[in-house]
Amino acid sequence: MKKTKKMIAMIMMVAILISTITPVWADEQQTMDVSSWAVSKLNEGEKFGIYPMTWYYENFKDTITQEKLTELLKQVDLKLDVVADKVDFEAITVDDQMTRGNILAQYYNLLGAYGLVTKGDAMTFMQSNGIVSGTFSGLNLDRPCNTEQAILFGINTIQFAYAKLEAGGKGVFWKVEKGGNTVYLLGSVHVGSTDQYPLNTMLTDAFDASDALLVEADLLNQAGGMDYFRSKAFYTDGTTIESHISKELYDKLINVLEKYNLDPSVYTTLKPWSLANELNVVSMSNTDQTEGATEGANLGIDVYFTVKSYLTEKPVYELEGIPYQTDLFDNLTPEFQETYLTAVVDGILAPATGEATDSSKLLDEWLTYWIQGNLDKFTTSFNASSEEESTELTDMLFGKRDQDMAEKIKNILEQEGSTTYFVVVGAGHFINPTNIIKTLEADGYTVDWMY
Repeated sequence: MKKTKKMIAMIMMVAILISTITPVWADEQQTMDVSSWAVSKLNEGEKFGIYPMTWYYENFKDTITQEKLTELLKQVDLKLDVVADKVDFEAITVDDQMTRGNILAQYYNLLGAYGLVTKGDAMTFMQSNGIVSGTFSGLNLDRPCNTEQAILFGINTIQFAYAKLEAGGKGVFWKVEKGGNTVYLLGSVHVGSTDQYPLNTMLTDAFDASDALLVEADLLNQAGGMDYFRSKAFYTDGTTIESHISKELYDKLINVLEKYNLDPSVYTTLKPWSLANELNVVSMSNTDQTEGATEGANLGIDVYFTVKSYLTEKPVYELEGIPYQTDLFDNLTPEFQETYLTAVVDGILAPATGEATDSSKLLDEWLTYWIQGNLDKFTTSFNASSEEESTELTDMLFGKRDQDMAEKIKNILEQEGSTTYFVVVGAGHFINPTNIIKTLEADGYTVDWMY
């Protein structure tokens, strides 16, 4: 069991787990009253985990309630507490009026409590550090503060603090240059956590300076790829998964679907590999709800930068694409597909105990090292988890995939002109024994670690 749990964690590291029933790109649409100019900033704040997405649908532009403000301030305080220590600070007086000035003052007091403010006028400090920008009519400090504005102030407060302290998720991050061309290489864990955000400015500055983003597969561009995926992920011959796996596994599967309150008439039409992918994301989200799985996938670094690219109109190119990754799984032998599904199902019904390594705990370990930018521990942990895995799995995940992606990166480096690309792929492709970086270095390129 220990081996198979490591196996499913490793898959999370090196392949986009395409999700069918709870896809990250197709959440149920509702009407949101959000300012168009605030969308990009709110997209950042969503990753911080300081407010629930439901707030978008709850009088978002009405004056914020005391209950929501209290929760928001609490969550911002928790984010600051991760990167700074409390100090003695004489807070400025704030009354109970829900004005822009009073709420900004409370954020100022939070920053002061962590020694992050300088002497002088509080509002001047907040404005000069980008926490409030105001309008042509000024800061409007006496006006009521709505929920949207209060959240934006909170986002800006966190970003200011993390930038000042050079904190935030560092990732596993390299740069390679040739002629006038630069390629940044960022390793991703495809299911993320709010703890990774905000990202270190080393990452965001490199992304901002890049001309285009390259990812394994663009999950936000469904044209063609999703139709192909669905044609492969589901049984199309009238059978269900019951006819393709053992009765013992099928009985366990039904128990899992009941545990997550999932409709068997829908989920049992999936093939073992696609169903295992669905349940794998759910199990690693550490919740008993599919919503947790969608949240974890939405927090993945790949999705973060893909959305950011669309919002800033930065081109997005695929190194592989959805059809390619679909075939990776669909071409696994029936025997291995059943092994994969068994590992996921057993991990849900009988979580690891004692010395066995629970996949979700392993994922948490990787995320911790990722946030720290601790390449040595990240590499050691990952490679230990992938030792002695099946040849079929390692052949699917590495090998030719690494070689193909390295070749595309070399083509970019050798092209004429001066272009900067930001590449985000599963971190395993940069640290496994036959990885992309080793391939580039063997061909004479110098790949620099960024920290």
